[in-house]
Amino acid sequence: SPLEAGKTVAQAEQSSALKGHAWNEEQRAATAQILTSGHQIVGLQGYAGTAKTSTVLATVAKSAEAQGYRVTALAPTASAAQVLGDALDSRADTLARHLLAPGRPSSQPQLWIVDEASLVSAKDMAKLLSTAQSHRARVLLVGDIKQLGSIEAGAAFEQLQETGMETAKLTTILRQTNEHTKAAVEASLEGNAKKALEALDRGGGRVVEIADREGRFAQIAEDYATLSPEERQKTMVIEPSREGRDALSQDIRNKLIERGQLGTEALKATKFVSKDLTKAEAKRAESYELGDIVRFVKDYADKDVSRHDAYRVIQADEARNVITLQDERGRELDWHPRQWGAAQAQVYREEALELRVGDRVQFTRNDKAAKRVNGQLGDVIAIDADRGLARIKLHGNRIETISLESARDRHLSHAYVSTAFAAQGRTADRVFANAESSATHLLEQKSFYVALSRAKAESVLYTDDRTKMQLELQERAGTAARALKERGAEIQAGQHKSREKVQHASLAL
Repeated sequence: SPLEAGKTVAQAEQSSALKGHAWNEEQRAATAQILTSGHQIVGLQGYAGTAKTSTVLATVAKSAEAQGYRVTALAPTASAAQVLGDALDSRADTLARHLLAPGRPSSQPQLWIVDEASLVSAKDMAKLLSTAQSHRARVLLVGDIKQLGSIEAGAAFEQLQETGMETAKLTTILRQTNEHTKAAVEASLEGNAKKALEALDRGGGRVVEIADREGRFAQIAEDYATLSPEERQKTMVIEPSREGRDALSQDIRNKLIERGQLGTEALKATKFVSKDLTKAEAKRAESYELGDIVRFVKDYADKDVSRHDAYRVIQADEARNVITLQDERGRELDWHPRQWGAAQAQVYREEALELRVGDRVQFTRNDKAAKRVNGQLGDVIAIDADRGLARIKLHGNRIETISLESARDRHLSHAYVSTAFAAQGRTADRVFANAESSATHLLEQKSFYVALSRAKAESVLYTDDRTKMQLELQERAGTAARALKERGAEIQAGQHKSREKVQHASLAL
């Protein structure tokens, strides 16, 4: 009831005040709206840094649990799900795993809180909502349509908002401690690149102009290495492309080694890097090369195949579409990917990996048994190069000893640089971002907004040509706005029919 919701919000606000955090009117209104909503499916649209989790979501989750709901925190990535679960003190899972195994419907009411909803594809959103219907679960979709969307087809979260889903909104940005950095973020939200860059000039950060990429990467590496170890822990480096990320990571490591910031002893090994095969490619033998590593996410007992093992490709017969795999004990297996296993296979190539004491690393594959999450960060605190061992201190002070000869421990990489997608949802005091004007498919308004909005105090943009970058951002923001206007007209034409469908899906239980 509104009365109970008011009491709940007041109690939460009082608790926050004791910790030095005040609530604003938007947070009060959004929390009360969600608590009193009679709809099964509700949205929370909040810009980056509006304190969605610590205020609205924490209060809703706690209130739901008090009323007997089983609360599950969901997100597209394991690291985001874990962060949300920890913040809400609730069980957490990736959206993909939850949709594969949502459990049996029960008499206990459920609330599924889905973070980073803008990253959920239309196909997964449809499956999520139909699964919620069969499990009689309430769903709270949380995200920001101004940030990057799903890699797969569909902008489901945005479309649901446009066609009538009840949505609470947070627009007041609180993350930035520097008023000029905040102004830059607000300008990027408006699609005004010129205004955003001027805010950086006034004290929100810097715009560094270096024509060639090699020189630009060298400057980023120099600026990063100049920071103290404590400052580096609170600094995020963003490079939109994977290839650029790897090159810049190497430049940063070289500069840290040159300055004596990393240990002198080096452990040389190899790591597994995902080939990111599509479902169709995974079924074709020509997609596999000799030496590729195949791991399955489930056991196939009748084939004597275990999800814990790694299998090396030793032959690929394209004519018969048969791949010969070899396990770590030397046993060979003929695999027919069109017949079984392709949908549950993850394919990797091997690349060189060097570790030194002081290196910042991250796990790149979920491993439930080892309590590891894809994207989980840590620091190398000791190595034994002769035995291929490294001790890693994970955030939260847990220490693990890994063997780079073991398949499960080779899902590891350096963590100095993030892509824009990987950076979304994370926060740092300072951000260094490469923004090359010619990268037309990488430099656009949403990734620009994501890069600027990560930083609390300072954003530094490194570009080859400031004027060209600004013009490109403005042009793409205009193109996106025109596309949205055109789509809005199409939606409006069929608004009545669409609204009926969404409202039917959002009926109160």
